[in-house]
Amino acid sequence: MSSAPGPPSLDDAAAFTKALARELSQLSGDPYGEPSIGELQAGIAMEGEGLGNPAAFAHTTIDWYIQGTGDFLYGAGETSKDQYDLAFSSAAATRSACEYAGICWWLADPDISVERRISRTADLVGRALDEAKSLLSSEELAEYQEDNKLLKWAQKYRSRDERLPNAAERFKLLSSEYGKMQYSYLSMLAHGNIVTTGRIVQEKVERSDEPYEPPLWRLLLASSYALTLADRVCRLRSRPPGMLP
Repeated sequence: MSSAPGPPSLDDAAAFTKALARELSQLSGDPYGEPSIGELQAGIAMEGEGLGNPAAFAHTTIDWYIQGTGDFLYGAGETSKDQYDLAFSSAAATRSACEYAGICWWLADPDISVERRISRTADLVGRALDEAKSLLSSEELAEYQEDNKLLKWAQKYRSRDERLPNAAERFKLLSSEYGKMQYSYLSMLAHGNIVTTGRIVQEKVERSDEPYEPPLWRLLLASSYALTLADRVCRLRSRPPGMLP
């Protein structure tokens, strides 16, 4: 009787993660399938005030976040290789990959209307502009608000009903049972929690055979979120799932 297969080696998992990152990046841009094509066509009728096709911008934004997810996912795979022993770097790349995947997953929901997708994109734009305003002087702010097409676009399409969930909620959307715990742990690493920092550094000094925070876990987590995102994008754009490893 054969025994159950064990987990993959760290380097094999890293190679898979990097291959997945490359394939995920291929899901952005053309060719678009339904319902995406229908949304782009509907967006033509919404053009006005020199602000362009709002549906096209929404899908372009999805493409940006697909590319960002793939980039950080590749970084998580590379920095998790056994030869580097980089617990903090790979954890930071893992968290960023999951963050980008969560935002894109929310934007790329194939079961919402084009109007809601545009409003979600406008909320992202509005949030970014709100953060930018805090860096400006009063004179710069007046000039910034005077003729800012992106600001006008966000004000036109933003809706109170379509607000980006906070980071912890996004993790829970992609992993209902463990998302909150995953977010909390990666946040402790990102924000310099003394307990997690001390335990990982001590582990590296002692070269423990039983690591406190196995690097394989980080790769499996990031890959899981990326695959969940890829499934949603494939549904939105009628892409065959066989494109993925």
